[in-house]
Amino acid sequence: MKYKTLIKKLRLSDEDFKTIKNAVAEAEAKTTGEIAVAVTPESARYCFWELLAADFLVRLYLSACFLLQIKFWLCTGDFTGRMNRAGFCRSFL
Repeated sequence: MKYKTLIKKLRLSDEDFKTIKNAVAEAEAKTTGEIAVAVTPESARYCFWELLAADFLVRLYLSACFLLQIKFWLCTGDFTGRMNRAGFCRSFL
């Protein structure tokens, strides 16, 4: 990419570009390697994994609430009075 195009895309001034160039040259002087500067809009999309983890935790929470609600329904005797008399709910509590 040409120098002027790069400066425009990054919205850098000539002084900023020279500062970066000097910092890279200074770091290269201290090592035997060569430093290449790469400019990317974003290194990775981490928001996908955060959303996936949040979705998993919400589903886990809702599943636990649903299972506890079923247990409560079974033990209240609303529609399973016979199970309460048989000692079914004592094993859960």
